[in-house]
Amino acid sequence: MTDQLLHEKGFLKHLAALAVPLTLQNLLYVSVNAVNSLMFGRFGETEMSGFSQAAQVFYIFTILTYGFAGTCKILVAQYWGKQDRDSIRRIVAYSLKLGMVFGVVFGVIFLFIPGVPMRIFSADPEVVELGCKYLRVTFLTALLYAFSNTLYNAFSGVERTSVYLYGNVTCYSINLLVNYLLIFGVFGLPKLGIVGAGIGALAGRVAEALLLGVLFFRSKEFQFKPEHFSLGVKGLFRKDYFQVFKPIMAHEVIYSVGISMGQIIMGQISTIAVSAYNICYVLASIMNAVNTGFAGACQTVCGKIMGSGELDKAKKAARSMLLYTGVLGLALAVLMMLGGDFFI
Repeated sequence: MTDQLLHEKGFLKHLAALAVPLTLQNLLYVSVNAVNSLMFGRFGETEMSGFSQAAQVFYIFTILTYGFAGTCKILVAQYWGKQDRDSIRRIVAYSLKLGMVFGVVFGVIFLFIPGVPMRIFSADPEVVELGCKYLRVTFLTALLYAFSNTLYNAFSGVERTSVYLYGNVTCYSINLLVNYLLIFGVFGLPKLGIVGAGIGALAGRVAEALLLGVLFFRSKEFQFKPEHFSLGVKGLFRKDYFQVFKPIMAHEVIYSVGISMGQIIMGQISTIAVSAYNICYVLASIMNAVNTGFAGACQTVCGKIMGSGELDKAKKAARSMLLYTGVLGLALAVLMMLGGDFFI
């Protein structure tokens, strides 16, 4: 089997260099939700459940946006292997437009009919009411997230995964600071509870989108200008785009349904069941953050190698990464089994 694995010097080092920023970004996301849950835990189970269920509704949206963003990353990585910047710009422009339309649709749902998704996740009227307040405040974050997530994945496609870290440190630092100030009403500010958390999320996403926009327009990899937004994809190019998009989006839909079922079932049982489930869910999310980071790096590495036309090398790289991440997954599973009780 060893002759079918990639042992090229620096391969694992390069993979780790791409994976670490992605992993840290995922850990930041999980940590912010965990800290927010801890903050609301001081108010009571209802408030914590209201936030966690509303956050889960938004999380489903973030998973689905990967249909566009993931397609963008895979195709950008392939054309990056060819150093075809014109095609890269077309892919990014098209993905941004599709993703932002998607963001607008969900933003409208969050603003006008937030009770529809919230009632799926909870049978408690108080939890539903609190969740609706959060979603209404954060409706603009749907558009901002669709924009930022597409750019994150575009940067990942050209091997600049460090951008994930810059953007997320900015976003979540502001998010947590504003949350602390407005949830509890410190320094004479109004005590807004879950509405304060929504304002914090919005403030963080605004800062993130602005930073990513500046980095994007100044990047030498894309050399993107405002007029490039008018670029489209036609004919065979569009067919290739949707050949990649369809299986990714199908996966995201199935995954989002699967990942939601625990929350939905607990939400129909009781509020305290939701609280207990979310404590365990945080631990699982921390472990999955590492897996997701390496998975993202795998996409970039394989895509670039395929784009350069070295298909045999791409197959060896894929087999190598399956082996490495299989061992990593097993180690994380053992760690979760041993440390689960302590964490809870």
